[in-house]
Amino acid sequence: MGALAGRGGRHRPGLAGAAGLILLLALLAPAAAQAGPTLATWERSGGLLGLQDKARILKDRTIFVSGGEGSSQARITRAEKAKLKARLEGWRRFKASYKPEVIVFDGITVSARAKGHRVSVSTGADAPRRVDRVMGLLSRLHEKYLSARIASR
Repeated sequence: MGALAGRGGRHRPGLAGAAGLILLLALLAPAAAQAGPTLATWERSGGLLGLQDKARILKDRTIFVSGGEGSSQARITRAEKAKLKARLEGWRRFKASYKPEVIVFDGITVSARAKGHRVSVSTGADAPRRVDRVMGLLSRLHEKYLSARIASR
């Protein structure tokens, strides 16, 4: 018999529902802190070392970065945001996935999501130059703001 059990071992639905709601809100609170309109997300994973790097840039210029060294939150400059927005023009017209003809077993996959469209590029793939430029910019922003956290320790 639990704390919510009434006579005969039956649960009181009002208390059980309230307890479930409180638990759900407690679990969602950290996610709500990072909520907001997203401009772009970026991920790099794979390789021999099992990379798992991520960046999320909100429209208010907040960037959340995580990687092997930890995680950080900062604000990108207005110029960086403008450059990213310019490079994302026409993003939806690119294929969802660019893969090489021959599989690279220790390869890395880089993905970006913006404007409701996700594009992934695997090591050795022949992606359009504009896709490479977006991936490169997002990678540099990730490195800049993750390393800024490490330098400030």
